[in-house]
Amino acid sequence: MPPRLPLTAVSSPLLRPILPVPRRLFSITSTLLAGPPKAKAAEGAKKQSYGKKKNTKDESRKGAYAIGERRGIRTRIVLSNTNAQPLDTPPLTPDLSNITEAAGNLFAFPEEEVDKLRTLRAFFRTQDWRLFARPSSVLRRQAMEIGSTMDSFDPVTRRIILDGYKGSGKSVMLLQLMTWALQKGWIVINIPNAQELVIGHTDYEFDPASGKWTHPSYTSHMLTQRIAKVNATALANLSLTTTVKLGRNEYAAGTPLLTAVSSAGRDFAAATDTLRFLLSELQNNPETPKVLFAVENFNLFQIPTVYRDPDFKIIHPHDFALPSLFNELLRGERKFHNGGLVMGVTSRTIAPRAEAFELFLRGEEIGPYSKADRRIHEGLRGAEVMEMSGMDGEEAASLLEYCRDTGLLKVDEVEEGLIREKLLLSSGLPKEIVKSCVRIARC
Repeated sequence: MPPRLPLTAVSSPLLRPILPVPRRLFSITSTLLAGPPKAKAAEGAKKQSYGKKKNTKDESRKGAYAIGERRGIRTRIVLSNTNAQPLDTPPLTPDLSNITEAAGNLFAFPEEEVDKLRTLRAFFRTQDWRLFARPSSVLRRQAMEIGSTMDSFDPVTRRIILDGYKGSGKSVMLLQLMTWALQKGWIVINIPNAQELVIGHTDYEFDPASGKWTHPSYTSHMLTQRIAKVNATALANLSLTTTVKLGRNEYAAGTPLLTAVSSAGRDFAAATDTLRFLLSELQNNPETPKVLFAVENFNLFQIPTVYRDPDFKIIHPHDFALPSLFNELLRGERKFHNGGLVMGVTSRTIAPRAEAFELFLRGEEIGPYSKADRRIHEGLRGAEVMEMSGMDGEEAASLLEYCRDTGLLKVDEVEEGLIREKLLLSSGLPKEIVKSCVRIARC
């Protein structure tokens, strides 16, 4: 057996010890794989940046919008379209309510009343005024039925809750009634959106004298910017029957009612007392004209508010002064001296449904084991519920002919088959009829 050799004597390369290879620290690229050195950028060349981009907005634009300007742009309502074909549409006048043949025809709102209606915020962006040359509407039969009672000489205050599907024409019918009231010289008071008084967007405070919560700034704005401006002529012709102190000022008997409303309404602390005094004058003064008091989105007065008292309990909507005053008129506890119209218009778009209010609209009582708010149900007792129905064939024909004449509906003749088709697809809702014409025009 040959002798064993030591490992150091083995000359095979496989058995040689592996020595460590020198490496450069902090390097991720092999020297052999590295490319040629990059050339230096020329002087003045723009350096490419891979980081976060700098804000390149124009600094001069900051603060360009004044206070309230953006809200004005967002809430702007367009009542005419210069591209639409202008038509010679007859104006809406008060005598039409007594003409049976006027039902189902289309009439334009007079320009004299359009500015007042805009001040009352009676127009809405969801309505399709921007599609036509001037605001016009079809005279509905329900509007004529209410309008005929407006001509009555009896001092009767009609109290109505107008309900109906979305797009059935409830707000447009209220526009027609407001137009007639302004033309007749009535005093018109309007709360354009009840939602503003329940969702916590306006300031509020407790009035110990009345035990109600108030909206000081909202009431002040309503008195000075809407009621005093729209009804300036009627209020200037009325004088105070008694001496009254509103806020820090005292007004003697014989002072024009417009002066008291305009000056005292500017004081936030006295705004609610001024509104109560105005309503009491309209109730007791025999020289007052008739009054139209309306509330849009009325069913929002029947849901829990977002406001809370010092104990962090939710404040009931009927514990606020404005909803309480309107409900007193709607129940008949307050009556205008020479009569008028009190109307609450519901909304099917933005308002959650209240069980007690739904039962009242259907004429049903609250069951003994129901959790519905009985205060809501009792607070509306005595009001008349009117359902806004869809259009009939004659009314739909007038609306389709108007869309055709303005260039919105691309047909030569409005035939009976087209009318039946539109009524079937829209369920008789005027808003859906106009939408179908817009879709046809875009195709």
